[in-house]
Amino acid sequence: MSEARDHEAEIPGVDGTQSQNERSFVRATHPYAYKSGEWGQIVGDVTRQGRLCWLIVWPDGRTDEWVADDPNAGYEFAEGVG
Repeated sequence: MSEARDHEAEIPGVDGTQSQNERSFVRATHPYAYKSGEWGQIVGDVTRQGRLCWLIVWPDGRTDEWVADDPNAGYEFAEGVG
């Protein structure tokens, strides 16, 4: 579920309302994933079509929503990257 869009609206969890994932970073390891290999910060959780997704923001301001804990997605995690 990769609905990429420009960062135009205020993102929940960034200004004072930190989610528990605020400091977690993730990157896709699949070569065809959106922004593959680039670290993005998980700034919140959203539900799309009944599935829990992470709201991710990259340093360039781009955002995306990735299905949380998808065993086939090829995610890599780190704390405090960036």
